[in-house]
Amino acid sequence: HEIKAESDGSFLISFDGTKSTSLVMFGYPDNDSLTVNTPKEGEDINEVSSAVLKARGNLSPEGFYYGRYDYTPKPDDPVDKEINVSLQAERATVNVVIKNLKKIYGANGNYRIELSGLRNAVSFDGEVTGDSVSYELKSAFETGKDNLCSETVSTLPTKEGESVTVSVYDADRIVMRLSTDVDGKAMTL
Repeated sequence: HEIKAESDGSFLISFDGTKSTSLVMFGYPDNDSLTVNTPKEGEDINEVSSAVLKARGNLSPEGFYYGRYDYTPKPDDPVDKEINVSLQAERATVNVVIKNLKKIYGANGNYRIELSGLRNAVSFDGEVTGDSVSYELKSAFETGKDNLCSETVSTLPTKEGESVTVSVYDADRIVMRLSTDVDGKAMTL
């Protein structure tokens, strides 16, 4: 269930002293930025997730954080034990710059950038999951240069074992597709 902060910013949580329990925390800026599927008692939290909203372009909120604390009961635990849960940023920020595009493909193209290979959910154990999503990034040529630059967007990080592909189109014709970086490694966020 949802727990509200006390006036000092702390959260009061009571654990059953006879059961191992996991506390999962998501922090995000507003209620219309994510869908949070709250697990029910008995569900495996690894199978439950929080997802970015399609209506918001599957973009991750700029302030999306994840933290977890695994509680194992011990006979000598004090009743008012204080714990700290570190919250880690659960998002990636990306900006694509395609250098010398006009020089290579011409100045008269109707170019656009697409980013694919990303997912739209994070499970309660912190794993990136969900459906595969693509982003068509707003882009424009840098003033006085041949570089096509995209807007900066926030996404979820790349799922373990997967990679990102950047595609550049001139209208509906693909002119460039990249899935490795300058060192030949798969691109990940």
